[in-house]
Amino acid sequence: MRFHWSADPGIDLYKGPAVPIRAYLESFFLINLLANPDAGYPGFKRAVPYPPDGVFNIKRINNPAPRIDQSTSVIGPYLDKPLYGVDYLHILRITPIPDGFSTRVCVAEQGLYLVTPEKKYRPMFSGSELKPWVMRVDFSDQTPTTGPPAPASPTAPQRGPLPAPAEDVFGPWVATAGRPLPEWFTPDGKSGKDPETDALEQQCTTSMQTPGLQLPGPTFENPPPAPAPVPGWPALPE
Repeated sequence: MRFHWSADPGIDLYKGPAVPIRAYLESFFLINLLANPDAGYPGFKRAVPYPPDGVFNIKRINNPAPRIDQSTSVIGPYLDKPLYGVDYLHILRITPIPDGFSTRVCVAEQGLYLVTPEKKYRPMFSGSELKPWVMRVDFSDQTPTTGPPAPASPTAPQRGPLPAPAEDVFGPWVATAGRPLPEWFTPDGKSGKDPETDALEQQCTTSMQTPGLQLPGPTFENPPPAPAPVPGWPALPE
């Protein structure tokens, strides 16, 4: 499984806020899709210091912690199954908020594959149309956490041959809220619908870069080859 990122004009994927956004969402999907709470990148547990909803009977408003018990596909539950293919993501916007920034990210999972009971490799989702959805995540650099202090944000461009970062790239940022739109809860816990969601999804359809994606996806006899991650993560210096 690989991640392919793109972004709207003016957003630098290699530096600044896009780096913790990428690290958070890649970790989020790895944990969620692989049903492995330890699949997140270095620093993820510090940057997302909340238990998933339901643990200890806790439910946090707009909880950014990934859940690992609600995943299904056209061929049944895929928890604990290896994933192949590409998860396409596109940063639509990054906007300042009082204690940090908020982002809207397009997600298209039609490029992901899993193994069927017949040992075939089939798309996790069927369909002939790209149907991206939108994730909102809010970050703060003023949220106290326990454990060792956060490292400084990386200064080198975060791109390279590795599919995952070799070290903590979250810097001081903590994900304070996150969930798929349109549902978004008010601070007092009332559910509401984000009024921009339909327009954002249309922007995703026209803006996302999905090279190599076939719709509907074919079935393979062997694992789909893993493409290079885009933009990937740098290797540690020798």
